[in-house]
Amino acid sequence: MIDLSSLKNTGGSDLPAGVAAVTEANLQDILQGSLKKATLLTVTSTRVPEGKQFVATLAKLVGERADSLSLAVLDADAQGRVAQALRVQQLPTTFLLIKGQPQPLFDGVHAEQQLVQVLDEVVRIAGEEGLETGQPKQLDPREQEAYAALERGDLDAAAAQYEKMLSDNPADDAAKAGRATVNLMRRTRGAQLQEVRETAANAPQSLAAQMAVADLDMAGGHVDDAFARLLGILRELPSDQREPVRARLLEFFDLVGASDPRVSRARQRLAALLY
Repeated sequence: MIDLSSLKNTGGSDLPAGVAAVTEANLQDILQGSLKKATLLTVTSTRVPEGKQFVATLAKLVGERADSLSLAVLDADAQGRVAQALRVQQLPTTFLLIKGQPQPLFDGVHAEQQLVQVLDEVVRIAGEEGLETGQPKQLDPREQEAYAALERGDLDAAAAQYEKMLSDNPADDAAKAGRATVNLMRRTRGAQLQEVRETAANAPQSLAAQMAVADLDMAGGHVDDAFARLLGILRELPSDQREPVRARLLEFFDLVGASDPRVSRARQRLAALLY
């Protein structure tokens, strides 16, 4: 799995040691890294008066929890397309990346004591999700192979390991989430964000184009938007053409997790449309 502390800062960024500078080129690697270790992604700018000190404080606190957390920072000015994809409304904004999924964590600059409480809760959540927390964890050897494949960028090999796990236990939620995450990474690898969205806007009847945007929404953590787009497509399709969209929704449900209330709501809407 990717060790974010080993990534080199790029673009001339002035970041504390051990902090990854996010670019459009390495974003996929950072998302892959969050399959194993929870990652904070802070979107900021040199225009934020207290931004540099805030990042330094976050880096110190994350460093104290290095067994459980990594920190990555995105310069919204230098990497505007990535910030746009994340739909950042305020600087700084901090996201939590878990299992390839960005979730908004908090906006603005916060005092160190507040950050300590937030990060301790993040570590707890990471443990519940089965991620690294500095505690020994026995992994299925096939899951270890999947992580190793992801480290070397071999998404097909990682997917094959999850398929093996599911062939033995079709109800393995971790394997289903891993397979869904890898499949999403395969579909979005190399995608040009603006190009995909423009294609969909110009071809509203193209199923492939609309599903590609839903993939980008999911990869960017916009879960409700991804669900809404696919459910909207499903509503307009004849019953004999719905299966690809239904299958993609079910895969998204696996990725987000059955306990998430957004999945429960989307499942209800899906059932109403199908039956």
